[in-house]
Amino acid sequence: MGNIGFIFILVSALALSLGFPSTAQDWERANAETVRLKPAAFSALPVAIRQELERRGCEVPQTFSNKAAHNVIRGRFTSATQKDVAVLCSKQRVSTVLVAGCNCKGLTNLRVTANIVTSGIAPMRSS
Repeated sequence: MGNIGFIFILVSALALSLGFPSTAQDWERANAETVRLKPAAFSALPVAIRQELERRGCEVPQTFSNKAAHNVIRGRFTSATQKDVAVLCSKQRVSTVLVAGCNCKGLTNLRVTANIVTSGIAPMRSS
């Protein structure tokens, strides 16, 4: 399946477990009520990654059910031998999964999802 597919399934499962809003109004209300944290809230992130997230204007959206800061994870996404950091970056109502290798030399956009929909499930587009 590949790492991008795994991350997509992980994000989709999280969204399904929380319950998809059913109308455009539900989506708008959920989007307006979503707490988004500044990168500085994640002190365990390497400084270079935090600075890049800040430079991009990223905020990290939080689910309603988990009060601890989340949506920043470590894992092997780009290589079987290297640990990476994945961050859900929200900017102007568009979320992107960003991945940085352990060398922290840059972030890679894996998937972009518009947070605004007119009906049904949010459209997906690759970046």
